[in-house]
Amino acid sequence: MEDAWGLRPENESSLRESLRGVATSLKEWSMNVLGDLEKRVRKAKKELGKWRKQPISDESVQKEAVWSFKVDRLEEQIDIYWRQRAHVNWLQYGDRNTTYFHNACSARRRNRISDLEKEDGGWVVEEEEKKEFIANHFSQLFKSGAENDEGRLQQLLDAVQPGVTVHFSWLNSRRMKLKRALDAIGDLKAPGPDGMPSIFFKEYWDVVGGQLTKEVMAVLRGGRMHEGWNDTIISLIPKVQHTKKVTDLRPITLCNVVYKVISKVLANRLREVLPDLIMPNQSAFVPRRLISNNILMAYELTHYLVNKMSDPSPQDCAHRIDKEDPVYTQGRKKL
Repeated sequence: MEDAWGLRPENESSLRESLRGVATSLKEWSMNVLGDLEKRVRKAKKELGKWRKQPISDESVQKEAVWSFKVDRLEEQIDIYWRQRAHVNWLQYGDRNTTYFHNACSARRRNRISDLEKEDGGWVVEEEEKKEFIANHFSQLFKSGAENDEGRLQQLLDAVQPGVTVHFSWLNSRRMKLKRALDAIGDLKAPGPDGMPSIFFKEYWDVVGGQLTKEVMAVLRGGRMHEGWNDTIISLIPKVQHTKKVTDLRPITLCNVVYKVISKVLANRLREVLPDLIMPNQSAFVPRRLISNNILMAYELTHYLVNKMSDPSPQDCAHRIDKEDPVYTQGRKKL
């Protein structure tokens, strides 16, 4: 690791280039040094069995101990390999390194999106048509109409009373603990386009920590984010067992660890000022507040409106919002 990371001088290479060099070296090491683990295990077990059949002597006992250690070490490496392939904690909770476990892990590679039904009843069959159809659907779903009316948006923002005052300015000059943000990321969470999980940065923090801290702090101080850091892989997760419509799929983004670290540092920074910014009636995604409070409030308001039906007033009304309604997704202009 240290040799691969130090191939280029630190002041002449970016973090992305260094990671790319490490990935290339790891591939070469996997093919030339690590090799085929299954073949190495079979060979080690064969040698272990040979020495166990030998008459008891100092040499046979010593050789048996050496080959027994090698077999245990290789099987441990195989377990780690399949745990990384699975991206789940099956081995931790008792599952064994069996053929069924291998097949279950490998089955993830055969996930496919079947034919999709259009709104008019037609079907999308070809792969290229599926890509265009899915991309257009989510582009329209998450599109906002606010960018078409920047003047009104700026007018709205100018009317908002600032919630962050001068006594919060010390947060901007404080050196954030990047290691704490990195430790908050799961070790084997699905990596982004660079292919490096967070456990790589944790295990080799003494080697990569200096350059990672330097470049991340430069971004947090207002510098430009390096090209490629915010590259993401968009993956579609099925909501149901058999997908027929594009609405049965949920998109998730797989980000690079460096981008996750920046996001978590900013989130930790905002966490200290959010209690002074969020209104008391906001109950979701806030510590020590329950989202169920909204359900109780909605029930009480509905009960009030029902009782007011005998004597309604113009101010008493209810409006249902669908998150897929164009009124909601395109800036809620009609509201």
